Amino acid sequence: MKISQEENSVLIIAGNDLPAEADQILQSYGELIRFNASPMAYPPIGSHPDVFLCNTGRYVVYAPGTPAYVLNAISDYGFPLKIGKRSLGNQYPSTAAYNCVITNDFLIHKEGCTDKSILEDCQSLQFVSVNQAYTRCSLLALNERNFITSDRRIEKVLKALQCEVLYLPSDDVVLPDYPHGFIGGCMGILGNRIFTTGSFNGIKDGYLARAFIKDRGFELIELTKGSMIDVGGIFFFTRRVSGK
Repeated sequence: MKISQEENSVLIIAGNDLPAEADQILQSYGELIRFNASPMAYPPIGSHPDVFLCNTGRYVVYAPGTPAYVLNAISDYGFPLKIGKRSLGNQYPSTAAYNCVITNDFLIHKEGCTDKSILEDCQSLQFVSVNQAYTRCSLLALNERNFITSDRRIEKVLKALQCEVLYLPSDDVVLPDYPHGFIGGCMGILGNRIFTTGSFNGIKDGYLARAFIKDRGFELIELTKGSMIDVGGIFFFTRRVSGK
């Protein structure tokens, strides 16, 4: 599909496990590239962008071994890159060093697991420590105060900070070779649109998610009508113009 000048202002990065039927919809919003599996992390998360990338606002911090074509694409859209200090290991939690959630107020992650490059860039933010190091996998920030999570302990921590949090069980989320995936790995945000890899019809209490999203002024775009698949999130990078 040919991308218009307006659509070409957005780069979209999605894991290789995203169903092909989702491509046409995503390509109507920007340039889509697939994150191919990397040997730096074990399958299936070796193709999950949220394991390798963290946008701090100042930089996109990336794990050593992140595919060059992904980094080149991000750089072409005007985002400064910064290599992380930690290499990904072969098991949790060493694979979670970049799997943070960052808002204008918070850096949310498991204390002691965060790559130092991310910590350096986020010194002005409140560090919110949670037990789950796969934080981005488990949590989607709609904005500074509204979140969707599949982790009860994350829910408790954020509610103590006066945030609005919707808990959704992840038992029905598909992750190849594992009993289930995480809800955050099925989602991404562009402006006021929330994209999901599948339908909330297949998720317990999915109707609550539809209402939560609508009530906060977001449009829900389900890329397929099938099961939710954890693909390591859908990342959107809106082109930055030099000097702006």
